[in-house]
Amino acid sequence: MSLFSRIIGQRAAKEQIRSLLRGRPRQVYLITGPEGIGKRMFASAMAKTVLCANPDENGDCGICGPCRYFEAGTHPDYIRLSPQPAEKNIRVSQVRDKIVSDVHLFPQISGRKAYLIEADFLNEEGQNALLKTLEEPPESVIFLLTVTDTDKLLETIRSRSVTISLVPNTEDEILRILSEQTEADENEARMIASVSKGIPGSALRLIGDDSFSGIRETVSELLNDMPVIGYSELLSDRYSFFEDNKDRIGEVLTVFEMGLGDVAMLLFDPDHSSLRVVDKRDNIIRTIQREKISGGSVDRASAAVTAASRAIASNYSFESAVCTMLLSVHKEFQHG
Repeated sequence: MSLFSRIIGQRAAKEQIRSLLRGRPRQVYLITGPEGIGKRMFASAMAKTVLCANPDENGDCGICGPCRYFEAGTHPDYIRLSPQPAEKNIRVSQVRDKIVSDVHLFPQISGRKAYLIEADFLNEEGQNALLKTLEEPPESVIFLLTVTDTDKLLETIRSRSVTISLVPNTEDEILRILSEQTEADENEARMIASVSKGIPGSALRLIGDDSFSGIRETVSELLNDMPVIGYSELLSDRYSFFEDNKDRIGEVLTVFEMGLGDVAMLLFDPDHSSLRVVDKRDNIIRTIQREKISGGSVDRASAAVTAASRAIASNYSFESAVCTMLLSVHKEFQHG
């Protein structure tokens, strides 16, 4: 199986490089997309295809000598440029030693040479050291630059590159990735697929993350206790959970909204089995009945979570946004 065949999703990006798969590549590619989307894996698949002795429209053959060298990490015509351990940026000396001084040497076992450069870690000096080589590359050379934010790159580099944008995966695609690479059960996988926002790296990171499991448990407890929590406790002890997880507030609010979705499902179907956050089903059902929570109540509570998320993203006061949200949800859970 080719490396491209193992990449789930990214149909538009794959279609964009059909000319490369047919053996007619351009020389400088810029692979962009959010952190964790799989830029390095996609660039590696491109490099392996370029170096393969018998590629087709699906990518590398996987069995030729160059492919075996690539899989073993010993292909002499493939060079990956990334920061040295414990360093934040790629050194200019690395650019000069691994690329500038190497680029005019003939390929050893493949018809081309491929350079994968993690351009997020190239400062302006490093980019300038690379620029001359990108302006006049030898015909046998292909450059693959991965970058999260293209604005970090010099315009002269962007203008010489074919840009390939990777986009967030669908929830079903994330579920396939989790199914193939983890042993998560279906409910856990579906929750994480929703929280990941289509980023495979985020989804895989959350699997087995004890702190994320703690977030899920705390949100479930908060929803269960919401009708009986006093204002003082709500705006102090319960608020502190959000403050303590401020750097992960996007995940927290997504889990909170999913928990409200569980409440909505129990409201209309008390026997619903696929709950993603709520773990005390009977308590929530009793709360729904006792407080007369309606679909409109849950909708308004969800809208409050969405409003808080937008306010925080707009740099509105974190404390004010979260406290307003908690008070709104609290109101809907008390005689909704």
